[in-house]
Order: sequence, then C-alpha cells, then structure tokens
Amino acid sequence: MGAEVFLFSPQDVRYSIRQIRGFVPLEKGWTSDWYDWPDIVIDRYRYYPLAKHSMYLPFRKQPWFPYANNRFSNKYQVHQVLMQDSELTRWLPETMPYSRETLSSMLRRHHMVYLKPTNGSGGRSILRVERQAAGYLLHGRTKQQAKSSEKLSTLSEVCRRLEHWMEFEKSGNEQFFLQQGLQLSLVPERTVDARLLVQKDGTGTWRLTGMGIRIGPSRSSTSNLHGGGTAMPAAAFFD
Repeated sequence: MGAEVFLFSPQDVRYSIRQIRGFVPLEKGWTSDWYDWPDIVIDRYRYYPLAKHSMYLPFRKQPWFPYANNRFSNKYQVHQVLMQDSELTRWLPETMPYSRETLSSMLRRHHMVYLKPTNGSGGRSILRVERQAAGYLLHGRTKQQAKSSEKLSTLSEVCRRLEHWMEFEKSGNEQFFLQQGLQLSLVPERTVDARLLVQKDGTGTWRLTGMGIRIGPSRSSTSNLHGGGTAMPAAAFFD
C-alpha cells in the first residue's frame, strides 16, 4: 500500500532532531535506521508496573504523536465496560475481584474458576482451579512460563495457595480477579479459544476482518502461543 512501517520503543526517540531509530524485519533478524517523525503510531506496548517500564507512562501522555489506539486496558476494567452493554452481558463469564468468600461462592456455582492478573499477557500468572469430587485440581503457568500443577484437599488450602501465588506473581501493586471457566469441550482435554479482529472500514462501520483459533497443549490451563499453544484458521477448525 506504499506505507513506510517501522517498530520503535520510547528509548528510540530523539526529540532534539525529531527522528526515531526504527526497526524493520529481515528474512533473518532485524535492521535499524533513522526515520522521520511518524504520521501515526499504533501502540502495542505491553506495560507492567515495574521500574524498567517507568519511562512508558510519561512518554504515552505526551502529545508528540497521533495514536491510532488507546493503551492496552486492564482485563477487569474491560469486562466492566462490556457489562454495560445489554446485548453482551449474557455472554460474559462471571468475573469478580479475588476474595476468599468470592472464590468459595463461585466454586459452588461453577466447576472451574480462573485466577487472573489484571495486566497479564501471554497466559502468564494465570491459575485454574477445578472442583473435583475429592478436592481441587490446580493448573497454572508462572511469569517465566513454568508449569504448575497440584491437587489440594480443602478450600482453605486452595485459598492459601492462591494468595501465595498472587504475592509472588504480581507486578508492583497489580490486582488479581476470579473468572468463571467455560467448558466448551471443542477438543478433548485441550483449552481452546477464538480470537476475532474487528476494525472500522472506510465508512466508519465495524467489520470482522479476521478470526483464528488457538489450541492449548495437553493439560494446559491456557491456549496462549507463548505457553506452547498452536494457532489455525477458524474456517479450517470448524470444517
């Protein structure tokens, strides 16, 4: 389409000369060069409240660039926004901030509950709790993508484990929330989800422009590609 596209981070911007060190992919690896001030920026920065990310928020608040999108929102806030749409409400899984009382009541109503960080990505720091006849089965993946799996007998043990998990997995003052697990049974013993890309066309009308399916590895709590999942076209999956 004739557009010049490059990747950059806040550290690559040189304000005094109004140029940016941008990176473009090669067949193997990347190459960099100096580029003029961009006409528009698409923000794909994954922000976590840690010291090494401290530069991002002040950078993002400056009026240096026209942005095509907002920052990544925290997952719990996104759910709260979607809950305001009456057409979407009935499709949304039950989602609540973590507390022992909430975990107990949700596990009475649902066979499976997820513990998720508000700012996580790539399936990191998510823990799945399954209610079984003889106790509870926990599956998860740490920030370093290490798998975690254990069986616990009582709800008190589960609460203590989840609170220990949150203490070690949170980034800064990050909060965790509980979400109802959906048992879709699309692929036996695999976690599956669909990702839809919706964009506005030239008339400002929202259009579905892409859809893919992710299939998690055996006994994985998530389907994320970072955790060993695979992706395939939706049409091929449902064929």
